[in-house]
This record gives sequence, structure tokens and C-alpha cells, in this order.
Amino acid sequence: IAAIGPFGLACGAIAMVAVLLARRRRATLALARGRGASGALVLGTQLWEAILLAGGGCLVGLLAATVLIEARPNPLSATLAIAVGGAATLLLLGAAWPVARRPLGEVGREDAPALRVPPRRLVLELTIVGIAIGATLLLRSRGLTVSGEDEVARADPLLASVPVLSGLAAGIVALRLYPLPIRALGWLAARRRDIVPVLGLRTIGRQRAAANLPLLVLMLTAAFGAFSSVVASSLDRGQVVASYRTVGADYRVEAAGIGGIGGFAGLADAVIPGVEAMATGMVVPSAQFGTVPNQRASLFLEAVDPLAYEAVLAGAPVDLAWPGAFLADPPADGVGTEARPIPAILSDRLPAASAGIAPGDTFRINVRGQPLTFQLVERRANFPGIREGRTFAVVPFSWVRAAFGDRPPPPSELWLRGATEVEGALASAIAELRASARVVSRYDAYAEIRDAPFGSAIATGFTIALVVAAAYMALTIVGAQVLSAARRARDLAYLRTLGISQSQAAGLSVVEHAPAVVLALIPGVALGVGVAILCEPGLGLAAFVGASGVPLYVDWPALAAIVAVLVVIMAAAIALGTWLARRARLIDALRIGED
Repeated sequence: IAAIGPFGLACGAIAMVAVLLARRRRATLALARGRGASGALVLGTQLWEAILLAGGGCLVGLLAATVLIEARPNPLSATLAIAVGGAATLLLLGAAWPVARRPLGEVGREDAPALRVPPRRLVLELTIVGIAIGATLLLRSRGLTVSGEDEVARADPLLASVPVLSGLAAGIVALRLYPLPIRALGWLAARRRDIVPVLGLRTIGRQRAAANLPLLVLMLTAAFGAFSSVVASSLDRGQVVASYRTVGADYRVEAAGIGGIGGFAGLADAVIPGVEAMATGMVVPSAQFGTVPNQRASLFLEAVDPLAYEAVLAGAPVDLAWPGAFLADPPADGVGTEARPIPAILSDRLPAASAGIAPGDTFRINVRGQPLTFQLVERRANFPGIREGRTFAVVPFSWVRAAFGDRPPPPSELWLRGATEVEGALASAIAELRASARVVSRYDAYAEIRDAPFGSAIATGFTIALVVAAAYMALTIVGAQVLSAARRARDLAYLRTLGISQSQAAGLSVVEHAPAVVLALIPGVALGVGVAILCEPGLGLAAFVGASGVPLYVDWPALAAIVAVLVVIMAAAIALGTWLARRARLIDALRIGED
């Protein structure tokens, strides 16, 4: 996806430049046709020029990539360079085809006559939209890889191109619907007394072909940027969630065996600088579990103080949502019996040979040599601090201590909330109390997940692809402004002779470009977010996150930053085009036969 996105935008940029070059040379082609040049001669000239420009550029790029990038030689590089050069040549030639083949009477017109959309073009556009919808549904159901005859998973180029195909399909729909809001805005502008909105919207209406491709490229960039932002932020947030699920808190302190439990009493009461919250608990890695007579099974038992643990995880991207029974105080006597069972949360998967158990049913667990009765209040797929896929039971620590009467078990595990600087103070406190303990840091777990080669490569790839896509968009928009500077200078010169001011000229530029920016950015961002959400089951983000069941996360500040950058690029391009138009002298712009 990260590779195909910029490639699609590059093709859009080349198509944009090709169309604008053809528009720039319209007068030259019309003059050549008027003096006897045939369509084949005009196309031959354009083909030779395209081969020199595109072929030379591809050869320079291939040579630069070969020299600058240290890698083993690959014949595929030359093949792809030739393919890119051929595609660029065809695009440049295709842009001149309508002008070369059009009758001379139509070539001399400033604006092409308004014709109905050819049926073949409608069929082609509907085909692209249908392929985009089908590829999106396939990506959602199958994922990015498919298995071949050798049962080896390979990436499917069609599925990887879903963001670009979806953006192209949305762009086609937007281009077909684009005249409707422009007409509505023109109707509203006609009711005003000032001339700037009317002239700006008239220019958009008469020069739709020049505005369509920048709109399409801007929409594709916005969609790809939004998609990349959602994927990158979801990966980062998912890695944070995975670190919490691995450790259970910012820091987890474990007693080193039964013999080291005694030192935890002093550690739990110690004042450690930087620790914002602390929860005590007890962990039995292999507690005997039974739902039927003579069952020999074990599970991971964790007894924790619910309120203190909730304070430890305050602000964390995990939702505890304790059942009401966990927050109640234990009875004065008889805790852990059939009459007063201890409330418990069980994992969705139970140990082997376990009978079916539903909320309200009771079961028995042997805790430190004492059999206790528990009552199921909820089933969960995972719990912070417990390895994914493990069978577990989570119970309130106060109830377990009450079940042992006068000899309650001491805590064997601590969960702490604090910044990265707490680790040194925590180690000093353990050494001072001579407690035998092991410290597990969530920050270390997060760094390990984040720095994994596969996950970091995905995040880096999307970032680089977004930068490349923005560069192609900037090239397209700036090229459009520069290549259309002559037309804009002439129009502005006409208007200046009629008395239009400098501020009105600037307002005219804003009116000409603002609708395209709004009509491209908003649907583009919505499209990128929608494609990410729709294709989330097939993206396989769990493999890069390290945890399953992590939903997509939309980082709205990051999306706002991307939109702001795109708007700044558009504003810079508009300012450049306006500056170039103002440089023209009135006498030069008003001369007949500029070319």
C-alpha cells in the first residue's frame, strides 16, 4: 500500500503536467495545423518530444538510483524504469491527441464545446468504480496476502492498491458531481453586487478541465494521507495497548519466589519518589481449577485490589470496567464457601476437560493449599498483565485475604504508575529494603514492540510514502499554476484595463481555487478514514501490534496537521501563480498572437 500510493499519485502528476502542456501549446498546434500540418505530423512531433523528456528523465533517475543506493544489481530496476518512461510518454502523447485530431474549426476555439459524455467513457469510469468496490470487499474479507499453489502467502497487488483505486473512484464521482455545487455557488454569487465571485466561478465553469486534475490529485493525496495517518496512529496506539496488556501497568514488581514475599510488605508501604499510584495483589501462576469432580487442571490466578488498580491504570488505553460485585466489601465470615463465594472474572477459554460455566455458576480453585469457592460474574478475552491466550481468573484481593481469616496471604505483586524516571528510584528502594523482586517496565516492553523490524518498517514506509505523495501533489499544483500563468496573466490584464484592483485580483485567485480545495480535502479525508475502517479486518494490524482486538484509532490532531500542510502547499502554489500573473505587462498580455 505504501509503495502503490505514491506511484498512483505520480501517474496523476504526470497526467496533470501532460494536460497542462497540451493546453499551453494549443495555439502552437493550431497554427501548425492551420499551415498544413497533418494530425500524424503533429503527433509525431509530440511523440519525439515526449521520448526525449520522459525517456531522459527516467534514464537520469535510474542512473541516480543505481549510484546513490547501495544494493545488488537487479534487472527489474531497468524494466520498471522503462515502464515508467513508456507510461509517461503515452500520457504526454495522449494529452495532445484530442488537439491533433480535432477539426480546425474547433481547435481555434478558446474553450472546447460542451459535449455529452461519451458512453465509452462512462463505461470505463463505472468499471473503475466497480473494481475499486470489489477490491475493497476482497481486502476486507481476505487480507493483503493470498496463498498460491505452493501454499506460500504472497501480497496481492490488486488488494494493495485499494487506497489508490478507492481514491480514483471517489475522484471520478467527485468530478461528475463537481459542476453541481459550482452552479449552486454561481447562482448565489449572481445575487451579489460585487464582481469577484461571479468572475471566479465563471472561470471555474469554463475551465473545468484545468481544475479537474488538480482536484483529483489533491483528493488522492488527502485520502492517502488520511489512510496513512489512521494506520500509523492505530499501530502506535495498538503497541501502547499491547505494552499494557503485557505488563499490566507502567511497572510491575514481582516477588522472586515464595521466599521473597516477606520483603514486599515493606516495599508496598515505602514512599517511592515519582510513583503516582500503587496497587497490591497476589499471583498464583498455576492454581488448581475444577468445575467437575476429579478434574486436574490449572489456570493463572490474579487477585488484585480493584480500586487501587483502577487508579494505577487511570488514563491508560485499556478499559477495566469492574463488575459491581468486585467493588463490594467482603462479608465478615464464611468467605470462599458455597454460601458466600468470591466473585471472579474468567477467561473466554477454560482449561481442558472443564464443564460449561455461565455467569452465576460456582467453581473451585485451590489457592495456596486452601480450596475456595468462586462465582463467575463475567467472561473476558484478555486482561492487562496476563499473556494473551492464557486461561486466567481475576478475583478481588480483599476477598481472598478475608477467606484466609487470621493468616491472610501477603502480597506477591505490585503494580505502579509513574514516568520512566521511576525505575531508578524503584531499584534503589528494592535494594534498600533488601527485597527479592523483579521489576518489569512497560516502557521497555513498548520500546521492544515499537522497534521490532517488521513493525518499524511498516510505520517508516507509510511516513516516507506520505512525504513522497505530498511532494508529487506539490509538483502537480505548482506545475498547474506555472503552466497556466500565461492564461491567467492575459485574463488579469483584461480585467485590469476594466479597473479591477490588486485586492480584487487576489480575491479572484481565492475564489477560483477555494472550491476545489474544499471539495477535494473534505471528501478525501473522509475517504481515507472510511477505507481504513472498512478494510481494517483485512489489514492484519495485529501482527504488527502484538495484540489482537485493538480497534483502529483516528488521530484527529494528526489529520488536522496533514490538512493544514496540504492547504499551505495549495496557498503557496496559488501565491506563486498570482505573482507570475502580476509580472506580465498590460501591453504584452493584450498583444494578439502571444505565441
